[in-house]
This record gives sequence, C-alpha cells and structure tokens, in this order.
Amino acid sequence: MSTQKPPLLADATRDLARFGAALQYANIPADVIARIKLSLLDSLGCCLFGATLPWTQKVAELADAEAAKPAATLIGLGRKTSPALAALVNGTSGHAFELDDIHKESIVHAGSIATPVALGLGETRGKTSGRDVLTAMVAGYEIGHRVGNAATMSLFFRGFHPQGTSGAFVAVATAARMLGLGAAQFQHALGMAGSQAGGLMAAQEGAMVKRFHSGRAAQNGVYAAQLASRDFTGILDALEAPYGGYLSTYSDRPDPARLTAGLGKTWETLNVGYKPHASVTSIHSALDGLAAVMQEQRLKADEIVRVEAGLSPMTHVHCAWAYKAQGVTAAQVNLYYGMAVIALDGAAFTEQFREARLSDPRILYFITRISAHVDPEIEKMGAPFRHASRVKITTRNGKVFEKLSLHRRGSPENPLSPDEVVHKFRNVVAPCMDNAAAERIIAAVDRFETLADINELMPLLGAAVRTIRKSIRLGFRRAEPTRREQVRKRSHSANNRPYVHAGFRLPKGKPLSARVVSRMSAQLPSNLAQRSEQGKCIPVAWLSRWGLFCASRKFIRRLLDRRRQSDTSSGQSLLRALAPRTVRVPTHVAHQVLVAVGDVFAKQRQPLGAWHDLEVALQAGVHLGAVDHHAGGSVVGHLLQGHRRAQHVACERLAALDIFGPHAQATRGALQRV
Repeated sequence: MSTQKPPLLADATRDLARFGAALQYANIPADVIARIKLSLLDSLGCCLFGATLPWTQKVAELADAEAAKPAATLIGLGRKTSPALAALVNGTSGHAFELDDIHKESIVHAGSIATPVALGLGETRGKTSGRDVLTAMVAGYEIGHRVGNAATMSLFFRGFHPQGTSGAFVAVATAARMLGLGAAQFQHALGMAGSQAGGLMAAQEGAMVKRFHSGRAAQNGVYAAQLASRDFTGILDALEAPYGGYLSTYSDRPDPARLTAGLGKTWETLNVGYKPHASVTSIHSALDGLAAVMQEQRLKADEIVRVEAGLSPMTHVHCAWAYKAQGVTAAQVNLYYGMAVIALDGAAFTEQFREARLSDPRILYFITRISAHVDPEIEKMGAPFRHASRVKITTRNGKVFEKLSLHRRGSPENPLSPDEVVHKFRNVVAPCMDNAAAERIIAAVDRFETLADINELMPLLGAAVRTIRKSIRLGFRRAEPTRREQVRKRSHSANNRPYVHAGFRLPKGKPLSARVVSRMSAQLPSNLAQRSEQGKCIPVAWLSRWGLFCASRKFIRRLLDRRRQSDTSSGQSLLRALAPRTVRVPTHVAHQVLVAVGDVFAKQRQPLGAWHDLEVALQAGVHLGAVDHHAGGSVVGHLLQGHRRAQHVACERLAALDIFGPHAQATRGALQRV
C-alpha cells in the first residue's frame, strides 16, 4: 500500500547503517570501552547463571535437536551449535533471571542480546580479536538503544515487549558489524530485523516466553545479517516508513529525531545501568527505599503494619498488579512480591525467587500490608523519572517514615562502581561455578581489548560448567573418589558391625567417636559397608533410601564443642533450635555439604572457624532431611542428582523456616559460597 505521507525522519535507517558499518575501535571513547567491558562481564554472569534454569535448558534441547554444525559455544552448557542457534539459547539465558543490564529510556537489556551475538559470530569466524567484539557490541548498543528511544514508552503501553522488538536492532547491528557488512548490506539487515521484531508484554505474568523474546531477538539479528551478507534484501526505510515502518507501527507517539540525535557524539552506551536486584528495573527504587528505611530505623518486618508505594504511571501499570504465585517471571516483575522479600530477607536476589519461595505464607501475608498508587509529583516529573518511587512505612507503634528515591541504585545517575559490578558477577555465578573459574573469566574480560583471539575466553565459558557438572556427581558414581571423599570404615566392639563413616571429620580434628558414628549408620544395610570396604562408590538411590541417621542434641554438641571459640552465641542458637526434637538427616547430604565447606576453607587456607559456616553444613542436612522425611523419603534422591540443586533447596528451606533468627542471612550467604 502506497502513502503520500512523508517519512518520519528521512534516511534514518541509512544513516544508522552507515554509522554502524564505519564504526572503528579507535573512534570509541575510553569511557565507552570501559562501560561496554562491564556490560560484557555482567552479561556473561547472567548467561552462566541463566544456563542452569529450566527455560534455558528447554531451548537448548530444541537447539540440540537441530543437530547443527557445532561452531558457537552454548555459554554455560558445555557444547556448541550454529551461531544463530547459539544466539537463541544464550540470548534466552542472558535474560533468564532479570539480572541483565538496562537502558532506561529505550527499556532494552542490550547485554543479553549483544554479548551472545558478538561472541557466537566471533568464535565461528575465528581469529576474532577482543577489540572487534567490543566494537560490534558498541554498534549494537548505540543503534538498538536509539531505536528504543525513538519508539518511546508508547511501544510499551501498547503491549509490546521492548526486548523482543527494539532488542532486534541491538542484535542485527552487532551481527552486521561482526560480519563486516558494508553500509548498503547493513541497511538491508536493519530492514529485515525490523520486519521480524516481536514480543508481547502479557508474557510478564508467569510465562517462560518472556525470556525467549531476548533469544529470538538475538537469533533474528544473526539471521538478518547473514542473509544480508548473501545479498538478501530488506526494507530500506524500515524505521522511518510512514506506513508499515517500525516506529509508525509499534508506537502511537514516536520521537523519530531520537534515532540520530548526537549520533557518534552522544554515546547511549554510557546510559546503561546494572541491576543489584534480580527483578524488573522499574521496582528497584521502591526496593531501595524500603530497604533504606528499615536499615536506618532498624525495623523488622513484623514491626511494619503498612507500606505505601507511590510510583510513576508506567511502573504502576507494569508492576503493581495483584500477585499470584504463578511462576518466577511473575514474581520478578511484581512490586508486591519484591517489597515483601526485601522486608523479610533484606534482599531480592537469586535465592528469593526460587520456586519454593513463591507461595511462602510469610511473603503472602506481608503482601497484604502493601499498597501502591500513582504519585502525582512523580508523574509530573515525566519519563526521565519513571523509575522513581516514594515509599511510606507505618509501624505498629504509629510512627511513619517516608523515603523518596528518584534514581535507583545501579542507574547511570546512581551507578554501581566497577568493583560492585565485579562483585555482582561473583555472586551471580557462585551457585553454578567454582571461584577459580570465575576469577579466570573476570581476568580475561578485564584485558579483553588486548586479546588477539576471543577463543582464549570461549573455552573458559564452556569448561567452567563441565567442571561443575562433574563435581555434582562427586562421590556417587565416580570410580576413584578423591581422598577427602573416600568413605571410611571401622568396626565396633559392641556388635562388631561394620559401618560407613559419612565423612564427618573437621579440619585438623579427630573423627567422631565410634559410638556416635555407629548411631548415625544404624540404618545402613550391610551391602553399603561392603561396597565401602571394596573402595566402591555408593549410588545416590541407595543413600536416599537407607542413608538416614539421627542427629541428636548430643551429636550436634559434640561437633560444636570441637570448635574452641570464645563466642558461642551462634552455637547456642543452633542447640536451642534442635533441642525439642530429633532430626532425621540424609547422610550423603550432610557429608557432601560438610566436605564442600571444608574444601572452601582449605582453598582459602583458613580453618573452619566461623560458627555460622559450621551451621551451614548442619542446617543444610537438617532441613533437607526434614523435606525427605515429610515426603516419605522420595524427594532427596531426586534432588541430589545435582548437588547444586540441593544447596538451593537448603537455602529456600532456611529462608522459609528462619529458625536461626539473625544468623539466617549469614548462613544462606555462606551456603551460596559453597
């Protein structure tokens, strides 16, 4: 259909293509390079953690079924596929847990798209330098963000997901620059990507497909650039076309001048911020405000009777809807859930959004105390302050506290320091990779612009996960256990019954007495002991069925007494918690966690001296044992197919029960480090 209307901004698609094709590393300011390297590290952390999640794994299974030529690494999954399918999987994992970077005006998380595209195509091409990758990522950030800026918030209010729509231009610009397309082919690639863009905001209420929008945008960009390199043609005026163009179709009130305003002089990459919370960015200032008031006034959750959140119209529409426990995605986008976990846990990070927490009665009860409304003053401030919030807290004694937060922590106006971004990376990947592997990735990214070939980094991204997967199986089916993991055997004079010592040996200490260990292993069948005597490993299924022992008060006291510390408050809290009952604990759970705690401290050349770190080992076993007991012994064997999953469940149980009071948060943090 033809139209007589003029273009929204003449030659805008062409001008962006020329900019992207001509961009050189030497022309990019140093502060922009520093920022894109931070985004690269932050995005890799998101991809590595995201690779452990079920929605990423389902997409990876789909990619595996395609049996494509293995050329590009699936980050965190230890295998390869085609660059387009790698972009699909890695783009999904990068956006898998609401941790990826954010450009406020465009509402695009460019890192989870540009990083997979650039690394996948660079690895496939071979002999790709770090500078080439950084240049391509900057091209994607600059062009994609400008497209989102021009679409304005109208695109969002119409129900389109910016990550799947405007994000497609991040992907195609990155891919076109990686492939070295000329300006004409670059322009055709932009036209193809715009024609493929899509994603509906209704996905935020519990659907896995929200994560998939990012992967599809990344894949679309790769396909568009690859087709353009083969002289396949796209829409030459895709952005500015008055009818059927990207802006005229997706936005009721576009601002086309934003497409090229300050192009090459004002760097949108510098307007990217990072997330300290694992939730949608729009609610971060409200979370910060609540946390700040509670910390300043030393308030506890049970002292608060009402929380009122004043928001911008966009945040109110986006996030202030009635919470239902319908999935991780919904919880991460919901204001009420986010504020509740901040009040109860003091954090809204990975552990607060586990499936087991979504219907936690304490969270649901606290949500009833929270209300939200559009704040007239914030509304008058306009789009630049759409993330602002005003939090008002009323306590049981009638006191009222208020906090106005105009800029969330992690935004360009209130930024995280480079060290804090690195610290975030360590925390994000802690559950899924060992410290040494994480440090190697940090070091590689730190000198990324000096790499002559990015294939120096890519094996690190794959090898780390393979190591984790191997460690998940430690001591269960490996032919030769390590010295620390070997199961010990002893005899008793009481009944001359052989037994399995479950590894309860503290560093530089003596093993537990024969009588205590005998009581632990009373339920173990003789064939377990025989396998131990023969030096064979014990299958998980056997241990989950038979490997239970009674962790009595006396047994716990024996362990704690071995730590000759002057401050025994933590140990006493543990004894008080266990005093009323005898707890059934799976032997292999407690063994595995104790060994892991010991290993961590051995690597740090420190004794196992902190009370809460010893509690970590005991609590993990105690609460997983309680889960197994209540489920009739059917849960633990399944969970321990992955040791990391066992840690996650232990964290969830600790958070839900909170029986250790002020020590619970320190305990969960220590368990994450394991």
